[in-house]
Amino acid sequence: MIIDDKQLKQTREQLAQLEEDLISLQREVYPINPDRFHLMAEAYIDHIMELRKQIDEYVGIKIYQDKLGGVWLRLTGPSIQLGTASASILANTIENFRKSIRSIAAILKGEVPYRKGGVSKEVEKSCDLVIIGLMPGSMRVGLGLPPERQPDLFTKEEDPAIRAINTFMEVAFWVSALEVSPELPSSIANLPSKDYVLRQVMNIAPSKKLPIDTIEFSGTLVHLPKLPILTKESRSRLHDVIAKEKGAEYMEAIGTIREIDLDYLKFYLRERPQNEPQLHCEVNEEMIDDAKAALGERVKVDGSAKRDVSGRITLLKVKTLEILTED
Repeated sequence: MIIDDKQLKQTREQLAQLEEDLISLQREVYPINPDRFHLMAEAYIDHIMELRKQIDEYVGIKIYQDKLGGVWLRLTGPSIQLGTASASILANTIENFRKSIRSIAAILKGEVPYRKGGVSKEVEKSCDLVIIGLMPGSMRVGLGLPPERQPDLFTKEEDPAIRAINTFMEVAFWVSALEVSPELPSSIANLPSKDYVLRQVMNIAPSKKLPIDTIEFSGTLVHLPKLPILTKESRSRLHDVIAKEKGAEYMEAIGTIREIDLDYLKFYLRERPQNEPQLHCEVNEEMIDDAKAALGERVKVDGSAKRDVSGRITLLKVKTLEILTED
């Protein structure tokens, strides 16, 4: 991190030297052995990108970007760099964030986003965020409202997307604390669909399936004392809050979803490990689309178990559902 002009000058000199070394490497090695060049150049390029990022932050480019009326998502991970990161990772992150904000906005307006036609045109339009910038290094993408919907001093009614972003950030900030408070954020504490909102944030948090370590949120639409940072641990914390109901017997199970009953919101979990018997599972209306998408798939489900008088488990009230992928 650059803290004064002297360090800025030193960093620029260091950057110039690295760029000259990379040019020499390209001229001398690439014509003879392109594969060897790419292998040797990787460390140089990573260092160059990091120094450029530090210079941009010191001279004020980051501050300018943050003022462009939106939310900036900064992704970090072993291969999250321009030139190495998969396009699908960035595209999926942007789309999942947009969908989460849309779903939260609908819930806050009393709509039912998990039903067909349950999201109003107002919410759909409000949450159609635009890309306001892309920064290299640990990848940063900015999403915001289009110019005609930017808030001003004369705006009387809060835009649904802004309200949803505020709620999302409060949950992300709450779950990224060193010690998570047992009390839910005030913005969702009394919502009937609070688990649904928690799932929207959990869906954005890094998972074991992707090479993303953290997602940091900043920008003019993030009004918090510290920047929220979602990690794999954040995802695990949200999962536990949703799945582990107080006073209920927690259970998790693996198997294949068969025979979904859409009328009664139930399905059978079959082909379980060690020839365990099929498990009768129940989901709430908020999760039925997840269950339908997982029909015939190998999944892990968890939630609250129900037993009969003999002690046999007769039903699992599913709180979370995850499609398993082969390693």
